[in-house]
Amino acid sequence: MSKIRLSFGILALTVLTLGFTAVGATAGQVTAIKDGWLVTKLHSLFVPEDALSGSNIDVDVKAGMVTLQGTVPNAAAHARALEITKGADGVKSVKNLLKVVATN
Repeated sequence: MSKIRLSFGILALTVLTLGFTAVGATAGQVTAIKDGWLVTKLHSLFVPEDALSGSNIDVDVKAGMVTLQGTVPNAAAHARALEITKGADGVKSVKNLLKVVATN
């Protein structure tokens, strides 16, 4: 019984701490955290995609607006990268600067 109370107490303290941290953060800091999270999320969505093998995609995010730069091996990879990006939660718009460069 005491383990349950301790776990509940730790959970409550964590929630309160996160709440106060979010209140103390400025809007710019929160946006930067969300943007950083979105960069990581998009990269992780690209990794398991066979269609993107051989791609070199750089993801930049500012206030939910994503810019894709780099190279993809073919038109199908280009389309897939855009599809993944546009479908990700938190993406407000996509600026596509990807170039198709065939690999040997």
